[in-house]
Amino acid sequence: MPDTPAPLHAHAPPPHAHENANDLHRKELAKASIIDRGIVWIADNVATVSCIFLFAGIGIGSLVGYFTGNTFLAAVCGALSSYFLQLVLLPLIMYAGKKSDRAREIQSDAIYKFGENTAHDMRESMRHLNAQDVHILKIEQDILTVETTLGEKLDGLTQTVAEIRQLIADKDDAMAAHLAAIHSRLDGDTPPAKPPVKVAARRTPPAKKVSTKA
Repeated sequence: MPDTPAPLHAHAPPPHAHENANDLHRKELAKASIIDRGIVWIADNVATVSCIFLFAGIGIGSLVGYFTGNTFLAAVCGALSSYFLQLVLLPLIMYAGKKSDRAREIQSDAIYKFGENTAHDMRESMRHLNAQDVHILKIEQDILTVETTLGEKLDGLTQTVAEIRQLIADKDDAMAAHLAAIHSRLDGDTPPAKPPVKVAARRTPPAKKVSTKA
């Protein structure tokens, strides 16, 4: 698989579909012949406690027939134990074992497919993490670019504010100097105060005398 990172949201499907090994084995047995299914059934039931007691009873019956002189019982039990069980049941169990080996083969194949699917998922996870790393690195670079741009703009704005403050301070100094010059000029050009003007008091003319002669 290539080492190049996959797209962030891309995901390849696993190479194998999930299957249950036991279900596959049961399906194969269902399609098998009646003889094969009968042999598997006999082999499955041989490995039981009931079958153990049955074989023990056959062996005990053979001994009882031998010690009691019962030839028929000894012959039947001996034939079952010596001929049938050894010559027929043993190959039958071996053939059923081959069917069981097929079940183990299916199980091993299922485990192998599961391992391949797991490795595929791990590779997909690593590719997804690599894609995330690339995306995160791009975001970090964008953030650094924005921080650098904002820092430069902030430095320029700080310098502009300082220049404006200096201009205001210079203007204030110039205005203060101009006002001081105006005040000094006004103080130097003040005319002297004029003395107060005295106003002469008006004299009232004497009243004319009225003659009382006729």
